Amino acid sequence: MTGTCNGYVYSIGGAILDRDDPSKVLYRCDTFLLTPEAEYEERGFTTNVCFPCATLQDAATGRIALYYGCADSYVGLAFSTADEVVDYIKAHDNAGLYQASRDSSVGQAMRRILEIYADKIYSPELHRQLVFFDKHYHSIIDLYSYGHDIESSWLIDWGCALLGDAALSAKITAINSDLARSVYAHAYRDHSLLNECERGVDNTTRVWWVQAEAVLGFVNEYQKSGDPKYRDAAAGIWHYITEKILDKRPGGEWFWSVDANGVPASRQPIVEPWKCPYHNGRMCMELIRRDPHVEV
Repeated sequence: MTGTCNGYVYSIGGAILDRDDPSKVLYRCDTFLLTPEAEYEERGFTTNVCFPCATLQDAATGRIALYYGCADSYVGLAFSTADEVVDYIKAHDNAGLYQASRDSSVGQAMRRILEIYADKIYSPELHRQLVFFDKHYHSIIDLYSYGHDIESSWLIDWGCALLGDAALSAKITAINSDLARSVYAHAYRDHSLLNECERGVDNTTRVWWVQAEAVLGFVNEYQKSGDPKYRDAAAGIWHYITEKILDKRPGGEWFWSVDANGVPASRQPIVEPWKCPYHNGRMCMELIRRDPHVEV
């Protein structure tokens, strides 16, 4: 995502990860594989969006079909080959993120963001993150997003650890443990995680990406605290995913959501601009990174 005078532009980048250790970035493209140029990519519900949703590959020819969201209004289809994409990424490699480069300016930016997170976003009184702010960081809506909190609880731990600052990590990991504890207490029900709570009213829909992030969030908290309830919660949600969220029809992936009784939403597509194998794919790779022999 890049910022311009006309707003944000969402483009598709590329990276090559180590096959044995996907946490290692071998190559990262410093330009875009696909960026909004056509009218249907530039104009729609949200302007200037190319958002990857799914990729199919013909193993015999190496041909790739990339399905992607266009301006949050259409689904596009682009073709290439595996060799062309790999060659392009290698030729335009610039692994400039802090994990790869240890660039001090990137580290300083991360510290500033973590300070905002700790001082403005996190509410110690509510034991959760605040959302949707005015320019003075005053929250303008009473919304408890269970999915974003449990995602933050592990992902911000990971990012902070890259800085190698023991004092900062102690501060941030304590906040993230508070998020995980609160989400467990308020939203973990029937081996799954509720979606969100607005003005004190729970949305009991079980959304696909929320379940994926909950597995990682509770695994992370179990590894930190040793409390078996988080281990059991992660395992319970994994089994809930395989029983309720996984679309077992030919060509299926994960259902977008199910209701409190486990019934899939009938009008939600399998793939669309905000539904792609991102959260669930990352969940699987992160679990393997933490334990290559993981079993549930």
